[in-house]
Amino acid sequence: MGPAVDAARKPDEVLVYDFSSQAEGKAIPYGAYDIAPNRAVVNVGVTHETAEFAVESIRR
Repeated sequence: MGPAVDAARKPDEVLVYDFSSQAEGKAIPYGAYDIAPNRAVVNVGVTHETAEFAVESIRR
């Protein structure tokens, strides 16, 4: 069996989705994964215009 778990210990609170309080900017990933050849591509941008960013990512 694995190590004992301390039932009295509470989990650490974390900022799960966004770290705007610590960030100087944002990077937004957009990607595609093809299962058959096990290949992927990821582009990182800074725009919140999802459609525009997706089209530009695919174009490149």
